[in-house]
Amino acid sequence: MPPNWDDEGGASIARQALDATRHLLKVRPRLRAAYKLFPTRIGGLLVEFIVNGWDLSVEFGPDGGIELFGFEVDGDRELLPRQFTQLGSEFLEAFDKASGGKWQSD
Repeated sequence: MPPNWDDEGGASIARQALDATRHLLKVRPRLRAAYKLFPTRIGGLLVEFIVNGWDLSVEFGPDGGIELFGFEVDGDRELLPRQFTQLGSEFLEAFDKASGGKWQSD
């Protein structure tokens, strides 16, 4: 996306955010159909999806930071924002726990 894509100064999507999003698609392919992707104004990417009664979001920041958060669709529970520095085993364990764990790649 070009700079100012939203006519309000939105930054282009950063390479780190794009690469991390592609990696998530690669390591958790069974959820691809559920993912909705949105650019953020600061150059990141937001991945949203609904699975097992939860509306979950993963935000990849332009600096490589990752945030996982969500809420129960038909309930009161929420997954408070949790920060990660990389898309490694710690993030994937939290992602799998939040999404039900059955979406791991083969």
